[in-house]
Amino acid sequence: MNTPVPISVLVVSGSGSDVALLADALREASGGPIKIVRAESVAQVAELAGRKPFDVILFNCSATDADCPTELFRLRQSAPRIPIVALGKVSSEEQALGIVRAGAQDFLERNKVSGVAMVRALRFAVERHRALLALEALTCLDELTGLYNRRGLLTAGAQILRVAQRRETGLWVLFADVDGLKAINDGHGHAAGDEVLVEAGMVLRASFRGSDVIARVGGDEFVVLAVDAAPESRDLLLHRIRRNLERRAEEKPRPYVVRLTVGCARYEPGEEVDLPALLGRADRALYEERRRRRGERPGVRTAENGGSLPPTDRTG
Repeated sequence: MNTPVPISVLVVSGSGSDVALLADALREASGGPIKIVRAESVAQVAELAGRKPFDVILFNCSATDADCPTELFRLRQSAPRIPIVALGKVSSEEQALGIVRAGAQDFLERNKVSGVAMVRALRFAVERHRALLALEALTCLDELTGLYNRRGLLTAGAQILRVAQRRETGLWVLFADVDGLKAINDGHGHAAGDEVLVEAGMVLRASFRGSDVIARVGGDEFVVLAVDAAPESRDLLLHRIRRNLERRAEEKPRPYVVRLTVGCARYEPGEEVDLPALLGRADRALYEERRRRRGERPGVRTAENGGSLPPTDRTG
């Protein structure tokens, strides 16, 4: 007989007595180990989820349930990577569907569901979520570098831009390509070219934070969305790329040089612009820099909206 897999459940409820009853029912019906932690409000979820991992959230809707979809939306924003099962009382099937549309994997009607059914719904939600994450990895990640692909960039980037607009914070968009990739492929083989692309991805990963979005969007093209980045941080970001390129070259000498050309575009708080427009700006800046600066010595070559860094700031 298979041993039940332990799960960790974050119960979101303003009622301590409700949580105690739910915990008793879940433990009795689980048939295996189950860890239960309470969040008194949606506002507390991000803090708790940041301190420890949870497999699933059981959201105990309010007594009236009128605000349940709104609260669920807030909960989804606070814990976007954790599946949610909602528990409440509704007056119609449409209201229950609204709760699911707001972000719940499943909806269980209070006082009409057993502990066994709750445990089953929680475990099913965990498995469905894992399957969705696996599918997301297949469709949104670049197989070679492990970075986001174009689809992943557009999905994650649109969310990043919405957050920046809501919080009124700026961000930098960097469009980079690998110089001379065709010559490396022709002279050293496509395996060497693939290695260069992986190397470029590693350099970008080392140069930016985990909260930034990094993607490979074409054969030799990469995009970075640097979130919560001040206008004056541009030179620092480029310096990090330059420094990490130099470090990688020292650690692993090759018969060719890994070089990047970078175009930069700025999103300012309050600006009415969408992600494709920002990417277009950065791409044009990259094109202008590539067109004007061909033949410069190896390193990072940069431009902001068609301009270039002063000679003293260029690598080479």
